[in-house]
Amino acid sequence: MSDFKLIHGIYESVINHALEERLLLLEDNYKVTKNPLDSEESSFALALHLTKLIANSLTKIKGDDCKQKQVQFCNQLLEVIGQNDSSFPVESEKIVENLMYLMQIQDSNKKSLP
Repeated sequence: MSDFKLIHGIYESVINHALEERLLLLEDNYKVTKNPLDSEESSFALALHLTKLIANSLTKIKGDDCKQKQVQFCNQLLEVIGQNDSSFPVESEKIVENLMYLMQIQDSNKKSLP
């Protein structure tokens, strides 16, 4: 069982297996409110849930080559998305190995970009 602590309050969390186990222990003595998610809400809620998990996993990657390993990890996730969504452009969405962040594009002539 996970080592997180539940406190009184309002939660908007996807119920995973660990949380479900904890909630089963509480339901006899506490009011636990759960609601199903509709298909519109589920996309956002699941993406937010995965964002937290992915960010946590990425911060645990250490070492001199941590950025390279983080890129490999992310590109593996993109491969999984592509396996489940045939319209997803895996190769064009893969992150470049030298991990760069685009900050700005400027043209003093105000030409349109290709």
